[in-house]
Amino acid sequence: MQIIQWPGTMNLTSIDYLAIGQRLRAYRIAASLNAEQIAAELGISRAAVYRLEKGEIKKIETLERLAQCLNTTVETLLGVGMEYYPHASGFFERMRQLEEGSTRIYSHFEPFSYLLTSEKYDAYLQQMLLETDSTTVQGDKLDPNSLQTLAILSERKSHLNTHLPKIHNLIGIQHIEKFIHLGLVGSLNISPSTRIERVLATRQEVKYLLHLLEEKKDIVQVAITKQTIPLFYLPDFL
Repeated sequence: MQIIQWPGTMNLTSIDYLAIGQRLRAYRIAASLNAEQIAAELGISRAAVYRLEKGEIKKIETLERLAQCLNTTVETLLGVGMEYYPHASGFFERMRQLEEGSTRIYSHFEPFSYLLTSEKYDAYLQQMLLETDSTTVQGDKLDPNSLQTLAILSERKSHLNTHLPKIHNLIGIQHIEKFIHLGLVGSLNISPSTRIERVLATRQEVKYLLHLLEEKKDIVQVAITKQTIPLFYLPDFL
């Protein structure tokens, strides 16, 4: 999962240390490491790790050691070029960080942005993850990393409900049609009664989206296209 930034060349006299700290936290979460593990690897205290994640970085050597520990590069932590996250938890944590200070958000996720889903959707999302990928399941529960991903998603939605940035969502009509037809399912290997329930839940989500468009038209805008939406974006549109 990638977050692409387009800074060109970096002015080393104006490094955004807070953003570096935020990336450190996102990569730590993606690596399924806690502050204690990072502290043990670097030979520092847990409190020192938290200070690093707040942007209190004084030595480039520390950043180099962190990059090696988190399986990334110093350039990535500095925000030069592309940020690649090996797990959804780190990707969504970074999105949460960026959204915290945003006044306007442009998004395209199929079938539409999670930020525009109802509170009921979260429970269905957890169930869909249980149905979709056996590698995320331990017994009848999701693994800790997947549960953390869900918690981060929920935090994003809660923050937006109070912060109220403007949200612009690009939607492909074919994805909505598929969404309504299949329902909120992670697998088609479910009972007919469950399938009916999930299809009805999907329709409620679409109704909720329409409700948002009516009640919050000043902050929520949706563009619908019949064309296939490309899987890449030009820098001018980031």
